[in-house]
Amino acid sequence: MRLSAVRDRSGGLGVADTITANGDGADAPAYAAVKEGWPIIAGVVALALPLGALDRRLIWPPLLLAGAIAGFFRDPRRVTPPDDDCIYAAADGIVLDVDEVDEPWFLGGRGLRIVTFLSLFDVHINRTPVAGRLVRVRHIDGGYAPAMNRVGAEENERQLLAIDGARGPLVVVQVAGLLARCIRLWVAPDAALRAGQKIGMIKFGSRTDVIVPHGTAHALVIKGDRVRAGLTPLARYEAITTA
Repeated sequence: MRLSAVRDRSGGLGVADTITANGDGADAPAYAAVKEGWPIIAGVVALALPLGALDRRLIWPPLLLAGAIAGFFRDPRRVTPPDDDCIYAAADGIVLDVDEVDEPWFLGGRGLRIVTFLSLFDVHINRTPVAGRLVRVRHIDGGYAPAMNRVGAEENERQLLAIDGARGPLVVVQVAGLLARCIRLWVAPDAALRAGQKIGMIKFGSRTDVIVPHGTAHALVIKGDRVRAGLTPLARYEAITTA
């Protein structure tokens, strides 16, 4: 994968840097996702007012659209099962691929990658797959190819989150898409994370990758499986053997 305009950063946490970057594993409040979508929702509702003045029937299309957009920013309550051997889904959606890739930035070698595609109708909130600590954040500029395009999307804008978990390092990749052009991070570098904690969102779909070092875990899902963030086990760590 070719990387362009790469920069490491610790700032730029988006809407919730003052309410979620607390480092104690606490979830972002429920209104964090709604706050991300509020400017869009308010703009569509405002459009209904002049249209309604012209004809009452014209008020309904923008109001229905506003309701649909509000649904994209929903934040269902999730309780992640306490299993440190499991690597849970970081996003809701369909497993687009299970493969191996080179990940030199944090893992320093080959890794098992599980790619999840988020449609417009999926929950857009990302959750951490394991408990640990967010040690690094890296933003990579790129394009906005459709996320379903496996080849083209490899050059898309993305944000890499390096997590130092109890069972080893792990990388979560938030990938922008054709419509998803806004990636948000809700936790600060060096924050302590619990498994299933809300860590950010990608507005209007796209994809999320989870990468673990080669040989440390085996996949529990296959291409085409539907997963839910913080609830569906994507992979399980290999048993620790003692001499």
